[in-house]
This record gives sequence, structure tokens and C-alpha cells, in this order.
Amino acid sequence: MRLYNMGTFDYSKLTDPGYFADGRLPAHSDHIICKNVQEAWDEVSSYRMSLNGSWKFRYSANLNDLPKDFEDPKVDCHGWADIRVPAHMQLEGYGVAQYVNVQYPWDGHEDIDPPMIPTKDHPVGNYVKYFTIPKGFINHGLYIRFDGVESAFALWLNGVYVGYSSSSFDAKEFDLTACMNEDGENKLAVQVFKYNAGSWMEDQDMFRFSGIFRDVTLFTRTSSASDKGCVVVGSEGAITAASGSKNGACDISGMDVYDIKVVTELTDDYTKGKLHVTLKGCGSGQMSLSLFKEKWDRDLNIQAADGDEICSIDTEWTEDIKEDSRNICSKKTEVTLTADNPSLWSAEDPNLYALIITLYDENGAECGTILQEVGFREFVMGDDHIMYLNGKRIVFNGTDRHEFSARTGRALSHKDMETDVINMKRNNINALRMSHYPNNSYMYKLCDRYGLYVIDETNLETHGTWDAAGQGKKPQSYMVPYDNEDWLDMLIDRGTSMLERDKNHPSVIIWSCGNEAFGGKVIYELSEYFRHTDPTRLVHYEGICHDRRYNDTSDMESRMYPPVAEIKDYLKEHRDKPFICCEYTHAMGNSCGAMYKYTDLTEEEPLYQGGFIWDYIDQSIIKKDRYGVEFQGYGGDFGERPNDNDFCGNGIAFGGDERKPSPKMQSVKYNYQPFAVIVDEDADTVTVRNRTLFTNTDQYIMRLCVERYGKTEYQKDYIVSVEPGQQEVFGLSLEEKIGYGEICNKEGEYVIRVSFLLKEDTRYAEAGYEVAFGEDVFMVENGPEYIVGSEEELALAMNDQLPESESEAVDAGSDDSEANDEALLNKIIIPEDEFGNSIDITFGENKPYTVTYGLCNVGIKGENFEALFTEGSALTSYKYMGKELLESKVLPNFWRAPTQNDYGNGAPARYAQWKIASMYLMPKYDIYTQYEHFLGGTPFEVKEHEDHVSISYNYKLQTSPEAECFVTYDVYGDGSIRITLSYDPVEGLIEMPEFGMIFKMNADYDNLKWYGYGPEETYSDKMAGAKLSMYEGKASSQLAPYLLPQESGNHAGVRFASVTDERGRGLLLATELPEGMSFSALPWTPHEIENAAHHFELPPIHHTVVRASIGQLGIAGDNTWGSLTHPEFRLPVEKGKTFKFSFMLRGI
Repeated sequence: MRLYNMGTFDYSKLTDPGYFADGRLPAHSDHIICKNVQEAWDEVSSYRMSLNGSWKFRYSANLNDLPKDFEDPKVDCHGWADIRVPAHMQLEGYGVAQYVNVQYPWDGHEDIDPPMIPTKDHPVGNYVKYFTIPKGFINHGLYIRFDGVESAFALWLNGVYVGYSSSSFDAKEFDLTACMNEDGENKLAVQVFKYNAGSWMEDQDMFRFSGIFRDVTLFTRTSSASDKGCVVVGSEGAITAASGSKNGACDISGMDVYDIKVVTELTDDYTKGKLHVTLKGCGSGQMSLSLFKEKWDRDLNIQAADGDEICSIDTEWTEDIKEDSRNICSKKTEVTLTADNPSLWSAEDPNLYALIITLYDENGAECGTILQEVGFREFVMGDDHIMYLNGKRIVFNGTDRHEFSARTGRALSHKDMETDVINMKRNNINALRMSHYPNNSYMYKLCDRYGLYVIDETNLETHGTWDAAGQGKKPQSYMVPYDNEDWLDMLIDRGTSMLERDKNHPSVIIWSCGNEAFGGKVIYELSEYFRHTDPTRLVHYEGICHDRRYNDTSDMESRMYPPVAEIKDYLKEHRDKPFICCEYTHAMGNSCGAMYKYTDLTEEEPLYQGGFIWDYIDQSIIKKDRYGVEFQGYGGDFGERPNDNDFCGNGIAFGGDERKPSPKMQSVKYNYQPFAVIVDEDADTVTVRNRTLFTNTDQYIMRLCVERYGKTEYQKDYIVSVEPGQQEVFGLSLEEKIGYGEICNKEGEYVIRVSFLLKEDTRYAEAGYEVAFGEDVFMVENGPEYIVGSEEELALAMNDQLPESESEAVDAGSDDSEANDEALLNKIIIPEDEFGNSIDITFGENKPYTVTYGLCNVGIKGENFEALFTEGSALTSYKYMGKELLESKVLPNFWRAPTQNDYGNGAPARYAQWKIASMYLMPKYDIYTQYEHFLGGTPFEVKEHEDHVSISYNYKLQTSPEAECFVTYDVYGDGSIRITLSYDPVEGLIEMPEFGMIFKMNADYDNLKWYGYGPEETYSDKMAGAKLSMYEGKASSQLAPYLLPQESGNHAGVRFASVTDERGRGLLLATELPEGMSFSALPWTPHEIENAAHHFELPPIHHTVVRASIGQLGIAGDNTWGSLTHPEFRLPVEKGKTFKFSFMLRGI
């Protein structure tokens, strides 16, 4: 790295891996020097000036299309186009956004090997900023800071070449003093290159952009070795005296701190803390250091120092150093401050201290103030190879996160960042991996203040090189960096830039060498640099599992997407390192099934210390369709080739403007909850296991709530004490506290829920916010009533027991409807209105009806209903109160729209027979062949019983081997219809994605209510976090906005549901299954959803498509490229065991 520039910029150097910095200042801590202490508290500085805003811009397609001498002040660029800074030029209308995962963006267009770069398609952004320096702004010199430029840039000021730097995500600073115009207009010219040799190190799974995408800031120093007129740039990079200087000697009056390093040390009992502070800088004078406990308001504004000063010390420079030839850091001092009983920093309680450093010049005048936040904490590897924070075994309930906004790409606002952190905290996420590059510096400040453990990751990923070598397409020498020391200096520079900037953040506890770059000597050298420079943190690198030659590169075993069984097997044999999943639970689309198996393992295996979900937010870009309507675009939507389609949609949060959590977050929050709560109504106990490291449960409210069909019957708050890491069993004493005779005096199904709530407002949530819960379900027998809502809403009664698991929803009973009459749902009640009245409506009431036998149809008519069954077909009409409620036949369904996990494991092809069987049901009797072709059946079978009529259909399924199913409708005089679907598994046929019935209603029937699990979508392997209660919504909003339309909106464990219009008229569905049914109501069929690549491609809404089923495949999520739904969450196929599913249908 050259600290002085070469005098001119040499474009041929772009392909040199040894050329990554020219004229750039050394990396240092991200502190800010303010004019006085008030500015420091307010987090503003009179010594800084933002250059964000409108710049002049010209786009070049490649290096042969560059504007000539544009940096020359004589070349007028005022007429150029305007562009925003910070921003990606591709999102400002220049070039094309391109999403690729592993493959490099030039693949198939230019045949190049490292370190060469594309020549034909190599966009260059030519930026110009005209600015004047406010009078009085300059103190000592003028400097510029670029917090992020993708991927490399050269800069000039007033026609003088200043320098060059690469590495998109690392901050860079340059000295502009020698060429600034203090009294007039300055012309800053920046040439941004999309590609350089370092682009081979930036093959992260992300959209590929270029441009100045983070802040640009001018600043002056409180002392400088290169003051105005002090230096000029010679043609060979020599520094010479300039006009205005005195024989080349610079005025270095004042006092300037260039770098701060803070290290906390704690005694074994954590009752005393030492703060070791190392300051580097230049000038002459004194410094005063004072330590305060910070106090914040909820909006993260520092209200004041909390209490008196804890300790202070005065010092001055004590040592001369020679760290760089510019003498920016020519002086050094080290001091230690002490604190008794320090409040320790952790994600649970992120206590921070304010270190106030006041600078005085040699005359004793105050010339600057620095506020450096400090967190006392200790993170170590124990002798037992377990990671400990402040003496306690740490577990990472983490997520990976790309910086991304659907409108601005990686140019995130502070608001976007804070929104993400707040959502993480609200959903019990305690750790964040900066994947796969250093993030915006503000993000670390948020992690310090809100409390998140951070793995800070070097800007390195070369997946495309080692993937090609691993497949034999390229030799091992193609891999970057591997053992090729040509890349060593560049990689060390990236690690240095990250470490020096972020070293004082207490949230950062692990340095990561990068991501998916295989292994080798070069990465090992980076890990050794981290250990030598900062022994207070551990080092992470996942790639050693692919290349064990340098196994000591990582202090922990780290894997991506291993099955739980694989983790267990590995740890049986390897007990020398802790194990984490740096990526797991691939959250692409409808995913995160069976996540609990990983979080359960953290409590079973001490060496397994958690993981990081891939990943936090969808990388989608807002685009407009041909009609001007915005949608979330993904790879390929911008005309870019190659691309990796929607593989960028892996977020547990959606990528829209509001950055809302997706339905998957329901499971994430529960699996990560700090307290395990096990309610056992039979034993009359609640077991509370405190998973936290430092927080007693008495810091929360424990709320006991008893609900009956979603209505609260009893609620009371308690304070209980369970120490961190301990478990206590508390007697509920429900009989005594509640009194069944008083509270549970109605027959029916009850839920006992125990929740833990915040006692007070926090930075991320209000008092009363629920952080953890557990529940149990019990029945009060003898004809329980099922309430369907509050006032003026319906309730039903059924005689079943509490639910167990959806995977057991198989009944081996007979298909004879008479055999199950005794289990028939028998009553609906409308609860009391404001006058105290109630109305009973029955299921299966013995009312008169008539049966009409036509030539092709059978009609059944009762008091308020009429049903029509067509021979060789199905139930084709159901009218209630004179209004037709069906817009399609009621038919068996075995298919769901594939999820992205389904696509990844080949399910659409594997289960394709069931799609055909659903689309092309054929009755065993074919009415459309002139009665000449019989398939061994009859049009349908009609049986009249004492109180109902049974109509049965036999369908041939288009499968191989051939199978069949049966549907029986039991129609009662009150208009209720019991629908039973049965199927005998056939040897040789794979399990089906879904087993149930489907029909359409008019889209006017858009209002849903269900008593089952929610509030978000649920599936057999994604029940964690769901509560049994009463919910409502709109059918038109049930399809989750995953990037690719897919199966979503299912609700498992549903006892009953209604689909109605605005007047409350429609259909009521209920099941006799004790564990409930799966229910969904969407505007589209599974086939329509499957056929759409984007939500705007779905057909206009005409229908509400209702599905009721015994269940469907779990949605899986171990990964999205082969992992299957776990066996226990599939619909079983056991020969000789009949599938049977029944539910009731009735007009309301």
C-alpha cells in the first residue's frame, strides 16, 4: 500500500492485486472530534462537512469511453447530469442492477481469469462535486472520508491527482490540504470503477452495483502535520515544501487524536473494571479523560451523563512513534481508568459508559472533544472450549444480514438500520453476522446501544473461484486467495481497515476472515493478524471445513446448513472447539420449518452455541410493471444476464419500504425466546426455564391468562424469580386461583397461556410487550360450545379432546357415514347481544327436507338451503337463504403451489402425479362417453337415512399405479353438509403434498374468521410461536408477499372457520378432528399461484378459493437446494391405512 500517491493515475494497475491503495491515509478508529462537549453529546461536529447530495455525473460504458481531462478545473462539468450521493448509479438510471449468487457477473460474456477484469462491459462513473469551504471551517488541514465506494475509485482535487483505493465496504480517507482552495470554488473529481482486481474478492451473494453508496465527508483536524500549503505531490510521489510553508516545516500547533483504542479488563469476580486507553495523534498540549455512565432516552438520545464522574485522568503525549511517513500518528500515550462494580455490557443489558476526551492546545485552550462509548465486557474461550461472555456460556440466537433497501440498495438510511435493529430485538434475536463485509459504521453504534452480539466480517468472498475449481472446471490455482500470496497484502489491508475502524465497539466480539473463499495460507495469515492485533476477540472462518490444512484459522467450528444429526455426530468425535452455524435455516420464501431442532440443541449440547439464520431481509428492488404499478423485483427483472433469479429472497423480513417481519418471524421469535415456558394443565404447573445469561425473570411481568375460544375469561399478573440458567416449577393452583365453578363454568375448549412481558418501556418496545409464552389446551366436557367470535359472531359445539399433532391426522376408520354419526357437530350458537339474547343454530338438526331425482342431478332442499349434486361430478351448487355460495364444484385436492424449498428439493417433479390427479379428476363413471364406456363404477350413489341423505362419488386418480378416492356428502335438513374424503394408499405411490377438498366462492366473500393457530400462517413443522385463539383477516391479503408467489396462508389446527361477505353471510366450516384441520382461503388456486413468477402476474381477483384439508407437507427449510421436509411432517403413506378427512359445511 502506498501512503503517497503516484502523481498520476495508472489505469493498467486496476488488474494488479498488489495495487489497492494509493495516497490513502492509514485506517483508524471511527471516533469523531467535536468542537466542544456539547457537540459531543449532540453527536454533531463543527469540524465536519457532508458532501452528500447532488453531484455532477457522466456515465462511461468502459475505460475506452472516459471523458478526457474531466478532473481539470478548466473543463466545465456544471452542465453534466445530476446524481445523488450516496447511491448506486444503477439505481439512478445508469447501467443495470445485476443479481448473481456464486457466478461472477461477467461469466459467459468475457473469458477471464484472476486478476483480470472485463474490458467491454466495465461501467465507470465520473463524479464531480463543486464546493466551497465555509469561512472559519479550516482548523488544521482539509481531509476527505469515503465510507463506501463500489468497487474502486481514483480522485482528484482541482486537477491534482490525490489517490486511489479499492474494497467497496471499507472506509477510506485522503489528505486534500495540498491542493485545496480555501477561498474559492473547489472541484472534486472521482472516477468510480465497477471492477478491479479486488472484484474477485467481492463475489458475495448479492446484487452487483457500483457507485458512491455511503457518506462522503470533509473534515479538518485539531492539529495536523500537513497543514495548508504544507505539502504538494511530486511526480514520483515525493512530498516537497509548498508556497506558504516555512522551509517545508508544518505548523503542528494544537492537539489531534488520530486513533483511539479502548480495551476493558475485568477481575475474576467482575467487581472491578479497568479501561485501558491508547491514544495516537500529533500536536502538543494536554488531554483530559473522564468516564461517565451513559443515560439514554427511548429515542437513543443521550440525556446526560448519569451521575457523577466515575474517574478521570490528565495526560499528554508520552511516546514518539513512527507509524507512517506523514507523521499523522507521531505521538502516543497510554492510560488506565478504573471503575468499581461496573455495569457490564451484554445484549441483554447493553450498559455503556461515555469516555469524554477533551483536548487542549499548548496554551491551555480547549480545541476538541471526543465522546467514545465504552462497554465493559469480557469474551473468552474457556478451557472447556466453550465461549463465555462475562463468565457465562453464550448462545447466538442470530441472523445474517445484507445491507439492503428495496429503493436504495446498499445505500441504507439511519432509519432503515434502526428499524432492522428494533425488529431484531422485538423478535428475540441477540446476534448479527455482518454478511459478508463491514457494514455502515452507524450500524455498529446501534448494536452497541440496543444490544446485539456482532460477528464482523472481512470483505471477502470468492465462491465462484473455488466452486469452479471444486467442480474440476478450473485448476486449483484459479482459486482466490488460496495459497497465492499475490493476494495477501490486499486481504490483510481489508482486515486491517475493518479492525481499526470497529475495534472499540463492545458489540463486536468476533472477527471473521470472510465468507466462502475455501481455505489456504493467505486466509490463515489474516486470522493470525487478527489474533496478534486484538487478542480480546475470537476469530471465525467457516471455510476450514472444506480445507483442513490450516485448521487453526478459525477458533470455532463453523458450518453452513448442517442437519442437526450431522452436528451431533461431529461433536461426538471433536470436542476441541465450539460449534456454530454461521448460516442455517435458509429462510427463502415460505420456510423455517423445524427450526426448533437447532435451538433445542443449544440446550442439549454445550459445545453447540447457536447460529445465524440466512438471512434477515429480502434483497428485492422496487420496479414498475408495464402499467406503472410497483412490485418487488429480483434477479433477471432488470434485463441482466446472467442472473440467479429469486435466490435473493431469503429474508425473515420483507424488503418493502416498511421492512416488515415476514410470517416466518413468528417461529423465529418463539424459538429464540429467552424463557422456555411449559404449561401443564393436568399437573396444574408451569415450568419456567430461564435461558438468559444475566437477567432474572423478576425483571418481567408473568401473566396468566385463561381463554375460551379466543375470549379472555381470566387474567392475572405475577412476579416470579428464576435465576439465569435455572429452572423452576410453579403450581398454577387453578382450582384455587380461578375456581372452575366461577370462571370455567362453560363447557368447551380452554387455553391456559403464561406469558412474560416487559415491565417498562425499552428502546425497542413498550411496557407490556410479550417476549415469551407457553400454553396448554384443555376441555371442559359434556357438549362443549365452540365460540366463533365475540358479539354477533358464531360459535359451534363439538365433543372432542385437545389437539396433539397435525402429523397424526390419519383415521383408519370406515368410510361408512353412519358409523360416525355420533361424532357429528351438533350445535352453533350466536353469543349474547346487547339485550342478553342468544340464538341457537344446529348442525345436523332433524328438519324436513325433500330429495329431487333428476335425469342428471339430485337436488336436496330444506328450509333455508338447496344443494345440487351432479352425477359423475360433485356438489355443484349450494344456496343458503336464496343465495348461491359456490362458484365451482367441491372437489378433492392433493396439490399445493410449490414453495421455494419444494422447488429446491425437486418436489414439483417428484409429486407431479398429484398435481395431475388434482387437475384431472375422473369419476369412475364417465357420463361424457354416451354411457357406452364404463370404468367400473356408477354416476354416484344416493342413500336416504332417517335424518340425512348420503351421496357418494368414486374418483379415479390419474396416477401410476392407478389409485382412487371417495367423497361422501351427508346432507341434513338444516342445510349442514358433512363432507368425507377417503383414500386407500397404493403401494408404489409417493406421499401427497396435501389431502383435502377445494372449492371457489365469489370474491365478495373476503372476510375470514378462524378458531385455530395463528396469527401468522402455520404448518405442521412451523407451529412454533403460534397461539390457539380466534383470528380474522381478509382472503385477499392471505397470500404472503414472498418474492415468488408460492404456498402460503395456511392455518393449521383450525377447529372451525367462516368465509363471509360484508354482511356476515357465507359459509361456516368445522371439523371433527381433535387436532383440527388445515384451512386456507386465498384469491387464487394453487395452480394459478404456481404459474405466476411475480405477484402482478396473478390473475385479477374473481374468487375466494377455500381449501380444507387434513394437512399438507411441512414447509422444510434446512436449506433450499435439496433438503426434504422431515419425515414426521409428511403425510404418511402406509399401505392398509385409510386416509380419511371430514369437515362440516353450512351456510350462515
